[in-house]
Amino acid sequence: MLSRAQMEALGAARGAEFERLWLEGMIVHHQGAIDMAREQQRQQLESGRRPYGIGPMVEDIIVEQRAEMTRMRAWLAQWGLTRVTPPG
Repeated sequence: MLSRAQMEALGAARGAEFERLWLEGMIVHHQGAIDMAREQQRQQLESGRRPYGIGPMVEDIIVEQRAEMTRMRAWLAQWGLTRVTPPG
């Protein structure tokens, strides 16, 4: 999730800046879903417990969230909104 400061920046942004901040925030949000899904997989592996339906749902989450992140990164690049970070 975004911090309060990030949400405030998003609320104050307009136009391309809003789109960039929104997409970047959603990418972070989707990565969090993947991290949570991976943790569920780890817990299942360690405990041997496999509640019905959770395993396939976790796999779906990982696949779908990755696809959406790829799409959002492509939009950032396509729209010229990708931030360039200095080397080093």
